Amino acid sequence: MMLFYILVALQVIDLASTVLALNKPGLVEGNRWLKALMDKIGVLPSLLLIKGVFIGWIYYFKSQLPEEIILILIVGYVWVCWNNLKLLHKQSG
Repeated sequence: MMLFYILVALQVIDLASTVLALNKPGLVEGNRWLKALMDKIGVLPSLLLIKGVFIGWIYYFKSQLPEEIILILIVGYVWVCWNNLKLLHKQSG
């Protein structure tokens, strides 16, 4: 269960850092499908929808998912969050 909470925390960090990054001039969403959704319904609603569905799916299936899969997702989202924070730092400097 601890890995699930770590993944949720990373989703919150990703959401916040993405919103902050997309408020900076010159930064755009790199995922074309997510960008298309953001263009239609807005940045925050898109992120809340996608992350809500993702976390709901993981929660529903958590007893059936091997820990290794959750760990892979955690590593991936650590990279995503690090990249977002790197872009934010680059833009502020």
